[in-house]
Amino acid sequence: MSGYTFFTDPGHGWLRVQLDELDGFEPSAYSYLDDTYAYLEEDCDVLGWLDHHGVNSSAFWNGDYWANLRTVHADGDSFIRSLASFPGKASA
Repeated sequence: MSGYTFFTDPGHGWLRVQLDELDGFEPSAYSYLDDTYAYLEEDCDVLGWLDHHGVNSSAFWNGDYWANLRTVHADGDSFIRSLASFPGKASA
């Protein structure tokens, strides 16, 4: 699991994955998409996507996976917030 980009702004973060990598995983309405990518929100959807693909989330966030991620930080709102959200159920 390399070659992924993690986007952040002062309020949140999203992991960018290609839409075809969702492979049946259905993100919540807190994740966003464009024509090519899903931007999975960091709190639930990234963990669900990792689990869906059999990747230990603790190993991801605390290990080599995280070290190999490209990160992009926006000082204000990220462009991701202007994208379409997934039609999934928003959780509390």
